[in-house]
Amino acid sequence: MVRLPRSSQCSRTEAESSRSPSTGTRSAGATTCASSCRPTGPYTRPIAWRLRPEGSDEPARRITQTTVVVVAPAGTERAELVQDGTVTPLRLSADGAATLRTPSATEILVRAYDTDGDLLGETPVAPLTDSSGGLPGEARATRVVD
Repeated sequence: MVRLPRSSQCSRTEAESSRSPSTGTRSAGATTCASSCRPTGPYTRPIAWRLRPEGSDEPARRITQTTVVVVAPAGTERAELVQDGTVTPLRLSADGAATLRTPSATEILVRAYDTDGDLLGETPVAPLTDSSGGLPGEARATRVVD
């Protein structure tokens, strides 16, 4: 599991996090921080992109497989790749990275989950195209996150 940096973790105490906001009473057996303390947005989405084969000047239609690089956000317990409705678990390194080969003409989705099984975030990865140039972020194919 990738750990949150100390400065990103919730500063609420166990007693504060297990109290009901409406009644102020403590829930029995509550030992974890409320989900409202978790970071959200770009900090919880995986980052994923395709690598064009090194030295390849081939048109995208001739490249059948590409390597996809995934970097999971802090707090990720597991990650998965969704392609054509098929879910494939990713083997994350200790620092939350993974690489895998996928068909280059298919759009894929990468998802990250926390220890409770809750979705932290997801990122689409566009198919490989010949026109992936341009300014970063200008078109969907040049964005690391959607």
